[in-house]
Amino acid sequence: MNWESREHIYTEDYVNMVFRNFNIGLIIRITLLLINVFLTAITVAMIGEKDLFFLPLILLFILVLQIVDFILFTNRISRSLSKFIDTLKSADHTIKFEDNKAGLPFRKLYKTFNEVTAFIQELKLEKEAQYEYLQSVISHMNIGIISLKDNNEIEFINKSALEILGITQPENWQELGGKIPEFVMETDKIKGKGSCLIEFTAAKTVKRLSVKVSTLIIFKEEFRIITFQDIRSEIEQKEVEAWQKLIKILRHEIMNSVTPISSMTETILMLVEDHLGNPKQASELTSDDIADIRESVITIHDRSEGLNQFVELYREVTRIPDPKIEPIMVPKLIERTLKLFETNLSESGINTRVVNKNPVLKIFADPSLIEQVLINILKNSVEALSQTTDKKIEIKSEGGQESQMITVTDNGSGIPDKDIDDIFVPFYSTKENGSGIGLSLSRQIMHMHGGQIIATSKPGIETSFSLVFYSD
Repeated sequence: MNWESREHIYTEDYVNMVFRNFNIGLIIRITLLLINVFLTAITVAMIGEKDLFFLPLILLFILVLQIVDFILFTNRISRSLSKFIDTLKSADHTIKFEDNKAGLPFRKLYKTFNEVTAFIQELKLEKEAQYEYLQSVISHMNIGIISLKDNNEIEFINKSALEILGITQPENWQELGGKIPEFVMETDKIKGKGSCLIEFTAAKTVKRLSVKVSTLIIFKEEFRIITFQDIRSEIEQKEVEAWQKLIKILRHEIMNSVTPISSMTETILMLVEDHLGNPKQASELTSDDIADIRESVITIHDRSEGLNQFVELYREVTRIPDPKIEPIMVPKLIERTLKLFETNLSESGINTRVVNKNPVLKIFADPSLIEQVLINILKNSVEALSQTTDKKIEIKSEGGQESQMITVTDNGSGIPDKDIDDIFVPFYSTKENGSGIGLSLSRQIMHMHGGQIIATSKPGIETSFSLVFYSD
């Protein structure tokens, strides 16, 4: 049974029909009552006639019966409505309205009442079934969920939440704070809506939770929905993957330098030693030998310098200064950065377009560090446009109180799909002479600001780098 099958209960025509039948019954009774009153008055006036002596008494008796019937008729509808309203208020939908002995108007009215109560009962059962279903689904989720009412009363906490936190069922939020103060304290810092990472030790195990909080107002009551999951294993896995990529690149760069150094060293040894491994006399060396030794030493020196430069780049990645946070007007930041590239953009024939959707957009960051990130991105865009005819770069800023975003888009060569996940790895570069440091530094700087850098690319069409800042 569904709403459509009950829809006729609530149509205006059906309700009008029920009350029309009731009104007809009421009019008939009033009419008969008036006729009886009129006849009684006439018979009283003709009381002198002996044959009509008992007629007024009979009419008066009928009049009393009519009045009683009229009172019962009008009271019955009041009692029925009162009983129906009490049924709804008490949520006792087992009460039935018997219509066997009722007149036509009441039989239709009682039928409507019974159908309405049956429908409400079905809605109640359906709601309870849905609640049980949602309870079952939430209980099987591997994400912890806590529902708080008025910031203290725990309305709901699922099994995963208890397992992740390593606790038994708490009575309220305050009791949970006594068991895991770090979790409760950091979560309470999130007002309204937000997210954070929380690390603490529970049951002799280090927990690293990603926590999200949202607030709902339901029937003028405030509810906080807290969801969280332990991301320690995922972070460790990502760290292992990052180290594997870094080690692979380090090995590649070091081998590029060590292999020729080893080869040149072997060549020098062959020139300065005889077949028995004894050193040759200076007089035994020919001018060609000396020239070969010189070329080998130059090669060794060049590769050593390259290796030393590589190590310096590695040190640069690991020694970013702590950001000095201050308010920055984003449109002015973009204007200042573009000023640095003015000559380069003009000489390269690149058309630039700036779109500030929020002219007063403001972020809180270190101006020099964020400017360096924009410089790195713009430098990459200029290089990506070297083979493009209609060269374009668009810088767009947008956002509000919760988050702000600066996006740099170009229509250059783009980044292949196979490389898009690796471009932020230190020393990884898709360019022949690239150091692979710029984007890695940019991502670290954004992480230090609590934000992120996102890259998307459609090779040959457009490539975008978005700097996303989140407000505390």
